[in-house]
Amino acid sequence: MTPFERELLGCTKALMGFAVKLTRCEVRAEDLVQATLLRALEKQHMFQPDTNMKGWLFTIMYNMHVQNYRKDKRMVEDPEGLAVSQFSVQAAQEHREELRDVLDVFNTLNPDQQTALAMVGVLGHRYDETADYMGIAVGTVKSMVHRAKATLEKRYETATRRPSPA
Repeated sequence: MTPFERELLGCTKALMGFAVKLTRCEVRAEDLVQATLLRALEKQHMFQPDTNMKGWLFTIMYNMHVQNYRKDKRMVEDPEGLAVSQFSVQAAQEHREELRDVLDVFNTLNPDQQTALAMVGVLGHRYDETADYMGIAVGTVKSMVHRAKATLEKRYETATRRPSPA
């Protein structure tokens, strides 16, 4: 054990007393002492020998306590979980199933509609670019995209309609 570590351990009782005064809770005080000792070990290169170790440790502890207080102040207490119950996060599995359903319905469109809808709706190409690529008129592309969207929406609703609970 180094002289620094011996002196550090000699201050733990005083640190515990100070921590209890700061936190007014023995459990939190123990956590604060541990965190302070850990921080002191991490920053021991900053400690100047032949200076007041206890004062240095108290400063570290006080600063950590203030940081914890500020962090805790930003936290919202919700012991019953009421706020959490209002959040709606779907599982990744459900998103994959939805995507699979959309792709299944997309694959029922005719190939020209698939191309037009993919180029305009997914890839973000302009209607005139899509028309040039497909070798058809711009109005035809607009019509195809419109019909493809309507068909996709109708077929998706039909394919994913869940029976209502009785």
